[in-house]
Amino acid sequence: MICVFDKNSMREYIYLQTMLRKAGVSVEIYPGESKLKKQMEYANKIKSPAVIFYGENEIKSGKPTLRNLSSGEEKSIKIKELINEIKKII
Repeated sequence: MICVFDKNSMREYIYLQTMLRKAGVSVEIYPGESKLKKQMEYANKIKSPAVIFYGENEIKSGKPTLRNLSSGEEKSIKIKELINEIKKII
């Protein structure tokens, strides 16, 4: 699941979603805009194996943060490496 930090960044979120779906990864963008805690609760409810944080700083650096929800491990990775890292988790 891709967490929403700013609805004005929806274009970037959709880009990530499209790229991941083309690679065969099931992904959704959090529906709406809520505090991160609520988004994490939703990710757990839908049994998402990982979440992607792509806030202002990550967009500027071009490195989303990927959190593995079963291990809690978090890492900042380049967009082109995102698919491989997610496939390791799922």
